[in-house]
Amino acid sequence: MKTKSLKINTVLNVIKQLCSVLFPLITIPYVTRILQATNYGKVNFGSSIVSYFTLIAAFGITNYSIREGGQIRNDKEKFAKFANEIFTINLLSTCIAYSGLILVLFISPKIRSYSILILIQSITIILSTLGANWINTIFEDYLFITLRYIVMQVVSLVLLFLFVHTPDDYIIYAVINIIATAGGNLLNTPYIRKYVRLKLTFRDLKKHLVPLVLLFFNEVAFTIYVNSDITILGFLCTDKEVGIYSLSVKIYTVIKTIINSIVVVSMPRMASMLGNDCVDEYRKLCRKVFMATLTILIPAIIGMISLSDKILYVVAGREYVVGKESFCILSLTLFFSVGVAFYGNCILIINRLEKICLKAACFSALLNIVLNFILIPFIGYNGAALTTLLSEAVTAIIYMKYSKQFVNNIVDKKDLLSILVGGIFIFIICGVIAYMKMNTYLSIVLSILFSGIVYFTIQVALRNKIVVDFLQSFKR
Repeated sequence: MKTKSLKINTVLNVIKQLCSVLFPLITIPYVTRILQATNYGKVNFGSSIVSYFTLIAAFGITNYSIREGGQIRNDKEKFAKFANEIFTINLLSTCIAYSGLILVLFISPKIRSYSILILIQSITIILSTLGANWINTIFEDYLFITLRYIVMQVVSLVLLFLFVHTPDDYIIYAVINIIATAGGNLLNTPYIRKYVRLKLTFRDLKKHLVPLVLLFFNEVAFTIYVNSDITILGFLCTDKEVGIYSLSVKIYTVIKTIINSIVVVSMPRMASMLGNDCVDEYRKLCRKVFMATLTILIPAIIGMISLSDKILYVVAGREYVVGKESFCILSLTLFFSVGVAFYGNCILIINRLEKICLKAACFSALLNIVLNFILIPFIGYNGAALTTLLSEAVTAIIYMKYSKQFVNNIVDKKDLLSILVGGIFIFIICGVIAYMKMNTYLSIVLSILFSGIVYFTIQVALRNKIVVDFLQSFKR
């Protein structure tokens, strides 16, 4: 198989994630105003419940298949056998997920009151299983992933403006969300036949179960400390408060996903390198990916904090600006959450240390739940944001400690200095423009424009290797 360009794949994945910013920038201001905070909160509460059962259906398959499948992707016979076994396990776990969801709907009166909404949102579970996106990722087929995503986003955008006009249309909005997030899986089902024709098989499944169970419980614990804030907030506070906090979480998640796209796109290549005993190349790529991530992450955090109230106002309106403090806390959380993604996916899981990931995630999940029940009754959604920050920080520190045995001296001090200098200038520029008391929209545009130009110029002047390498590749 011809090796695809990692830089091109990274650009494609970043384009996909940028679209995941562009479309919400168009839809969220419309949706939050039409549905209002209460119904917007209902949709997000339903999503938080469905996310747990989506996790059961996923069963740790994505990371496991990338790690194991990436090493045998050039052997068609071995890969076909592996893919069929994983697909069969995925279908079985999906059946278990739906059984659990139906049981919870019967048991919990609070969740049962959202039953129609939750059942509709759960369609994403079966669509994700049938789509088998992990196959595209193993073969680094980011062109189709990106094009498919953009098409479905455009379709959902048109449907949104056609059919969502009143607060009571939140169910319709939930259906359109399914099309936006999982509709592309219907296109993927026939497409992946170019790589493998999936079929059920019940032979040799046991050998996959132990690593899958470890990765599954790792992701369960991770999801608990990421999503439990909205779930607990939904039980302890009003739908309006959930709506206000959910907006901050959504923006935070979008930015995190964009930055993590650098990590995600590198995983199959790293797995292939280790599978072929190219350890030095693997370590070199790890360092490069980490510094590329920092180059984008630091200015993003500083910009989000500096423009927090303006971002919330432009995206959703004055009603949501009261969530400024939680938004700033979540912005700081980005530093640790991106670190968790890098150290976990690129080092620990690829090097088969999922047990360490599981222990760290379980501890952080327990910490998150306890702190949520302590802090939310006193400081509401700010408490939820603070617990997320602390949980991500604890996990990042543990991951970093155990990763040193595989990749050490991962930070380039010279490049880090250029990033920090650029970050300081971003803070100054945003502060000066804010002091001028100009129109909110104009203030954001000018802040981003001048900050971007100055930051980029500083990186070139101080010879940040990531930026210089990107410029040279762009010229070629």
